[in-house]
Amino acid sequence: MAKEVEKLNTIATSNIEKVNTIALADIEELNTLGFAYSALSWATATSISTASTNMCSGGTTSSGLVFGGDESGTQLDASQEWNGSSWSSGGSLATARELLGGGGTQTSAIGFGGYAGGDESNTTEEYNGTSWGSGGNMQKGSYGPVSWGASITSHAWHGGKKYGGDAETFMDDTETYDGTTWSTQGNASVGMEGRSATWGVEGAGVKAGGNSSGVGAITTAETFNGSSWSSANALNTARAWVSGFGLNARGWVTGGYDAAAGSRVSLATTETFDGTSFSADTNIPKNLARTSRGQYVGSGRTGFQVGGDEKDSSGSNGTSQVTHYQAS
Repeated sequence: MAKEVEKLNTIATSNIEKVNTIALADIEELNTLGFAYSALSWATATSISTASTNMCSGGTTSSGLVFGGDESGTQLDASQEWNGSSWSSGGSLATARELLGGGGTQTSAIGFGGYAGGDESNTTEEYNGTSWGSGGNMQKGSYGPVSWGASITSHAWHGGKKYGGDAETFMDDTETYDGTTWSTQGNASVGMEGRSATWGVEGAGVKAGGNSSGVGAITTAETFNGSSWSSANALNTARAWVSGFGLNARGWVTGGYDAAAGSRVSLATTETFDGTSFSADTNIPKNLARTSRGQYVGSGRTGFQVGGDEKDSSGSNGTSQVTHYQAS
C-alpha cells in the first residue's frame, strides 16, 4: 500500500488541475458509456405490506421508497420506506393518486400527475424523508406519464393520458422540472400511455414500448437529450404496461403484456439495451412476471421490482411481491 500512496503523491498538481477543468458535458458523456456485465439474475425479496399496482418509486437497495398507487380499486396516499431489510410506513401524500410520475431518493423525492379521484392531476408533491409538501404545477395534467431523473431539481415526464370532455387522449408531451417550475420540451413521435419502460437522467432518457391510440402494444423506442426526442432501434417484442430500469445508456425492459396474446398474460421475457439496440436477456421467472407498473427501486444495475399486476388467464391481481434483480 505504501508504494501506491507514494505513486499517488507524485501526481503533479498541474495534472490534478487538468482533471478539475474537465467540462461537465464531457463527464456526462463519459457517464453514458455502457458497462460490462455477465448476466441478469432474479430472486424474490421481502414483500411490501399492500398488494399494490400503479405506484411510483425512488431510492436505492438500502434506502428505498414507494408511494401512491391502487389497492383493489382504492387510490392510495401511503408511502413505504425500505431500510435494506424491511419495509415501514412513511409520510402520506396530500392527494391519494395512482398512475403518477416521480422518483428521487428516500429523503428527497417527487411525485406528480396521476389519476386522482376521477380525473388526471397536474399537481406536484415533494418529499423530505418525513412529509410531503407542494411543488410547482405541471403545465399539463397527465395520468400514466413515464418519468426519469436523479433528483427533485432534475426530473422529466412524458406521455400519459388526459380527458377531453368524455374522451381520453394519448399525450406526446414532455416537460422538465428544475425544482420549482415545469417547462415544456419537444414532443415525442408517438403519444403513449400504458406504459413505456423508461430510465436515465433528465438530459439523457430512454423510453421503449407502451401502447398508443388504437395499438395495444408497440415496439417503438426513443431517446431524449433534454429538449427533443430521437428514434432508436425498436424492441424485439411489442409490449405494453412494461417496466424498465437502467443506468445511463445501459438499460433493461421486462414484463408487460403483448396485446397479440389475446388474454394479455404477463410476459416473462427481458431485453437489454446497450445504447444502440435491444437484445434478449435473462427472463424473469414466470411466477414473478407482472405488468401495470411493477416499480423499480435501485441504481439500475441492482435493485428491486416492487408490486405490480400479475396477469394470467383468470384476470388481473395486484401483488405485494418484491423481486430482486442483479446485473453481475
